[in-house]
Amino acid sequence: MKVTEVQTLRASRFTYIKVHTDEGITGVGELHPASGTGGTPFTPLAAVGYCAEYLVGKDPLHIERHWQHMFRRCVFRGGADTMAAIGAIDMALWDIKGKAAGLPVHSLLGGPTREKVRLYTHLSGSTPEELADQARSLVEEGFTAVRLYPFGDFGQDSFSEGRGLENMRFRGMVHNAVARVQADYVGVIPHNPLSCVLTAACDSSAALRLASSRSGSTSGFSSLHMFHASTPCLNIRRCFSLAMCSLPLYPRDTVHL
Repeated sequence: MKVTEVQTLRASRFTYIKVHTDEGITGVGELHPASGTGGTPFTPLAAVGYCAEYLVGKDPLHIERHWQHMFRRCVFRGGADTMAAIGAIDMALWDIKGKAAGLPVHSLLGGPTREKVRLYTHLSGSTPEELADQARSLVEEGFTAVRLYPFGDFGQDSFSEGRGLENMRFRGMVHNAVARVQADYVGVIPHNPLSCVLTAACDSSAALRLASSRSGSTSGFSSLHMFHASTPCLNIRRCFSLAMCSLPLYPRDTVHL
């Protein structure tokens, strides 16, 4: 069996790669947008093309050999974009291997370790009232954990729509964010965990100020069960300042090799 093509597929804001073989077996892997998360992932897509240049014509079942070659082929190794491409191709090759063997991939990797996986979902209301209602509804559906972006709708093209964030000083943005977290506190906590995610647009100093913000008799961000601080990691010492945060901290996937 030989790889004949590495194809990229777009579905809404998500990107996938599909590896084709001469025996008709295909494998699919998800391509993380990496540095292109805020728009079109041009660089990860280019990295897929770079890897495909090597992979076409090879046996797709030699997965470890291909991973090592794609990684070591890069003069400047690592980085989010290259590793996103290698990861997507790696998933697709395992998909092919499982289909060729007639087995689920987890059986090839040692078998399952659990019968079920706990899930969380995103909140996307524009106002605190909408967030509270949505949080209650999701809990009633059976979700036991939810996550929100504190400044506005998560996953929308413009977080500022209808909220005027572009005209706010940072203090106003903090008050707005605390109001959103407070609304979800009413709808979710204390019975279910609430996680807050920050994007790379927020530096470590701003993240720390948000984490220590309080509102009224009930703490705002201090009510969170997880502070998902996806802040830039170019200055490691500045990132260490987040250790001052009293919340359980999750530095997320912007910390990479």
